[in-house]
Amino acid sequence: MEMLTRVVFDAARDGNPSAMALLEAAADVGTKEAEGLLLQLTRENQAETGEKDFMAAFIRVAAANPLLHKSYLNGNGKK
Repeated sequence: MEMLTRVVFDAARDGNPSAMALLEAAADVGTKEAEGLLLQLTRENQAETGEKDFMAAFIRVAAANPLLHKSYLNGNGKK
């Protein structure tokens, strides 16, 4: 499987069919790259919203990006 990168993730959010298929495949099997993407998105969310609580921001980001969150969980053996 092609590596899940921020470029691929952004393309999937923009509706690119091949990027969406890659994100769906990553969600099914899991990928370690999802952890870094979630961390980056959480930190960006904290910067945008002023949220100091990392877990509150993480929960918000994970809820807004369920395929990425599933990929993170499956990549860390939390199926």
